[in-house]
Amino acid sequence: MRFQKVKEGKVEFFVPIEEKLTKKVCVFYNPVMKFDRDLSEIIISILKGMVFNHKIKKHTHSC
Repeated sequence: MRFQKVKEGKVEFFVPIEEKLTKKVCVFYNPVMKFDRDLSEIIISILKGMVFNHKIKKHTHSC
């Protein structure tokens, strides 16, 4: 089986090169979903920042 190196963002991984997808293929990679994966990563980063900023404001608020 031959593999192709794929890079998305900072991640590099190998996916099998198959002419036809079957149930026998051990790994499934859908390149069309790249946008969705990128969007999910952006949303998670934004939410993490919002939670972190909220915790900082909560702990630094003077009474």
